[in-house]
Amino acid sequence: MTTLSLRTIVTNYLGKAAPLSIKRDILGIYSDDRPQIYSLKQQLNYMQAHTACHTSLPIGSPPSAEQKTRFRKWFPNLQVFNITAPATGGSSIPGSYNCIAWSVGITNQWIWPGDTVAAFDTFYASYGWSVAANCAPEYKKRKVALYAINRDPNNCTHGSRETVDCDWHESKCGGAERIVHDRRQMEGGSYGDIIKCYEKADPNANLDFA
Repeated sequence: MTTLSLRTIVTNYLGKAAPLSIKRDILGIYSDDRPQIYSLKQQLNYMQAHTACHTSLPIGSPPSAEQKTRFRKWFPNLQVFNITAPATGGSSIPGSYNCIAWSVGITNQWIWPGDTVAAFDTFYASYGWSVAANCAPEYKKRKVALYAINRDPNNCTHGSRETVDCDWHESKCGGAERIVHDRRQMEGGSYGDIIKCYEKADPNANLDFA
């Protein structure tokens, strides 16, 4: 099988004259800071999927001006996002839920397994999620991203779940609203950066990547 590096694929698809910022954006979405190799068949699939699905947010409602200001104060790199569920209030409110509960599909309780990566490994394994080799979207898989301050394995803060193809994640931000966002745009803010990802099979996920 003939393969090309992702950097070569991006250059071929966009052309040498394309703005560097666009190339960096696509490389950032797909590279996960790890070297990855893609077949010639996958080249067009990845680039077409990125172009098509990142032109608009796939689900949710546009945030209000107040919500934009509030969320971007917490997450300065959050360029585009939509609201997918209302705020619930904090852990003392009956029926409220947080990011970790949402990451395993629970929307009526507050869950926190501990501050360490080891605690989250055990927690996610109990819900059928296994440790992923990378955080990039994959054919027939969904991912959960675990965040930590300064990528400290003893200071985990947040989990987001890939719910829509093309690396769109949803995050329930404490007692605040649930939002849909580009996975990487949550980094560099109140939750720190992604330290690890988990994966689970999903027969309907990222079928364009076949």
